[in-house]
Amino acid sequence: MYTKARRLLAAAVIAAAGAFAVGCGGDDGGGGASDKTIGVMVSSPLSGDSAETGRDMLHGAELAAEYINEQGGIADGPMKGAKLKVTGGDDAMSTKGALAVASKFVQDQNQWILTGFLDTGMTLAAAQVAKRQNLAVISSFACGVQLEEFENVAIQCPKLAGIGAVASHFAAEKLGAKSAAIITHTEPFVPDYLKGIQDEAKKVGMKITTIQRYKLGSTTDFSALVQNMKATNPDVVISLAYQADAGRILSTMRRSGFNVPFVDALAEGWEKAFFGAAGSALTKGDGAYCQYLGDKFPEPGSLIDKMNKRFQEKYGKAMPTSAAYVFDSVLSGAQAIAGGAESRDQVSKHWDAVSGEGITGKLGYGEGNRVSGASLTMAKITGTRVTDIERAALYEVEGEEARPASESE
Repeated sequence: MYTKARRLLAAAVIAAAGAFAVGCGGDDGGGGASDKTIGVMVSSPLSGDSAETGRDMLHGAELAAEYINEQGGIADGPMKGAKLKVTGGDDAMSTKGALAVASKFVQDQNQWILTGFLDTGMTLAAAQVAKRQNLAVISSFACGVQLEEFENVAIQCPKLAGIGAVASHFAAEKLGAKSAAIITHTEPFVPDYLKGIQDEAKKVGMKITTIQRYKLGSTTDFSALVQNMKATNPDVVISLAYQADAGRILSTMRRSGFNVPFVDALAEGWEKAFFGAAGSALTKGDGAYCQYLGDKFPEPGSLIDKMNKRFQEKYGKAMPTSAAYVFDSVLSGAQAIAGGAESRDQVSKHWDAVSGEGITGKLGYGEGNRVSGASLTMAKITGTRVTDIERAALYEVEGEEARPASESE
């Protein structure tokens, strides 16, 4: 299925190599291992609709590097004591951009870890470039099953079907929904989410009335799609839209008098882009509920609580989901290096050295070099500010299964 696409990606590398944009400075010293500085490159959208999320991802990596360096750098192995330095690359939320970032990574011997990514297709593009030199890629926020084919790629987020299952379970068990309409873009990873949504809907006896699809980046008027959903009379709408589109969809729903609960299934985490696009619609209708990977309301004194406060101090906001997952990606990369890597081509040989507590749950990679499980918060939006949220439920995701956290204890 991907053979032709991969040939095209490989051919596109040469054309894309010049498009790389640096976000926060690289290390131009010679030979990263010799001077005990290890580069971490973050591929994220620093322009366009998803720029806020992209900046958050970069800041998450910067905060992780700062935290690791404060602890003395790489904890063990041949590179013990080495410090991390983060560089950002604008992938512009496109395959071409991801190829450009990956091409820069391949050429810069100071860079040992390539992480970030919001979209599975972009991670696949980068993985093709990195694979030829066995370079380590940690996919922070792109989770498609196709990534499990690559030994040099670790996946920091749980299976998309498990994330999707949370939305259906929450809609049925917490909101009492007997039916749901789904609205989604058509990116390649969407079927994985839909599988989880639909499989869990069957388990809990919730009918899917319609699936409305749109092309990412080319649809700004959602009126027809909203009317199509409204005509099926669902109890809830489950959304697989990125932040800005999700806000536009909710606004369109409320303007049309379509007031059923709006339930996020993407787990991107709603920040300024969503709140700005939704506007006054946030206080109308029967509520909007967002998924945040990790525990959005952590125990005082926990690692995530401490990093939340530091993120707030440095960047003026609580740590969002996207930043938390890149934070854990950098933590995991540092542990892989401490597991025995003495050169950058050996990092991916030490995925089994990753363990311990992270921001989003326990660290460690299982089958397919994917995290074994993760926490996921369902939060209710209570006002028009980003901080106007309250916990609605906490779930644990393992594989394609999702269950309330109380049942996991």
